[in-house]
Amino acid sequence: MHIVFFLPNINSYLDRVNTLKALSCHGNKVTLILGSHDTNIDFKTSEDLKVINAKFISGQKPLNLLKAYRVVHRINKDDPIDIIHDTFGNLILYFLLNFMKSKRPIFLTSFYALDRWRINEVWNSYGYNFFDLLKTSSNRRMLAGSFIQSILVKICDYVVLQAPGLISRFETYYLDQSSKIKLIPNSVDTDFWNSKNRIDFAKTEPVKLLYIGRFDFTSAFKEILLSLKELKNKFPTRLTIVGKAGSLDDGLVKKMIEEFDLCEHIDFKDSLDRKGILKIYQSNHILIYQTINDGSPRVVLEAISSGLPVIASHHPGIDVLDPKGEYISFTEFGNTSQIIDQVATMVKSKSMLKKASSNGRKNMIKGFSINKISQIYKQVYGDIIK
Repeated sequence: MHIVFFLPNINSYLDRVNTLKALSCHGNKVTLILGSHDTNIDFKTSEDLKVINAKFISGQKPLNLLKAYRVVHRINKDDPIDIIHDTFGNLILYFLLNFMKSKRPIFLTSFYALDRWRINEVWNSYGYNFFDLLKTSSNRRMLAGSFIQSILVKICDYVVLQAPGLISRFETYYLDQSSKIKLIPNSVDTDFWNSKNRIDFAKTEPVKLLYIGRFDFTSAFKEILLSLKELKNKFPTRLTIVGKAGSLDDGLVKKMIEEFDLCEHIDFKDSLDRKGILKIYQSNHILIYQTINDGSPRVVLEAISSGLPVIASHHPGIDVLDPKGEYISFTEFGNTSQIIDQVATMVKSKSMLKKASSNGRKNMIKGFSINKISQIYKQVYGDIIK
């Protein structure tokens, strides 16, 4: 079986690259097309994995789609493809020009975020109209993504989602296409995202909280700051922030921090590489993650694998990681009183922190490791070919 898979780059998707490496070790021939080969990675672990750099040019979407088309066309000519798995619509031109042909590969696409659902159910419900969404680059990408997904869902044979809870959101707008759904969870490299140098949970003064993400109402950023405002009055608390402006710009964030008297309780970190993020996970006590906008947040996977206890809002992409609530402490989205109570409870019970850390990591290894998810890829692809 010859599988072609597209990823924009390596740095942002290294865990998925390693999952494809593992898939190729299961007797499948995998060709990975990269928009940009942005780092040096050793691919010698499998003779059945080939990597091709499409050499995308930043900001040149039409040209890049043409580049991707030519690469796939050349691959299929030299070594016929059984399955093409696209991400982010980068192979849409090839799909459009070939989906009507009787003899062609099977087309798959992954929807890591359901853009039409996000626009209508999140942004529009908060009062943002079409023109408001044009003001930021991330929301412009979301608008474009919604249009591209509406095409892909019609011309692809299958659509891959990452969690069962996302199916109902998909069916809200694409009910007639629900038979195309396949489920493949995100993977996490549990060897890299490890807890070997984890901070001692017996020493929680100050309590070290972590926020990773955009400064955005969809991440309850303001509510997390309000929670910190109350928590610092209960016990010494610090919040490390790794993020950048979203719907809340830097000026507004600075104003809120000053207004809530939090300047002495917050540490900002610039953009970090994988090793830097791992160190951040290992040197904090609790990750606070709230979302109504994400697809399947990788941050939560990485944090749990690194032994970091998590307080998170209910969300399909997070609920699937701990359906019984055994190691993630769940809250309603943006509920400051629940966030405060959860932090206070965990800090009061050091054993609860240790148990969440240990059980969470064990379950990431058991259910979401690269080896486990590569087996799911193998099964899904095999079922499709049959």
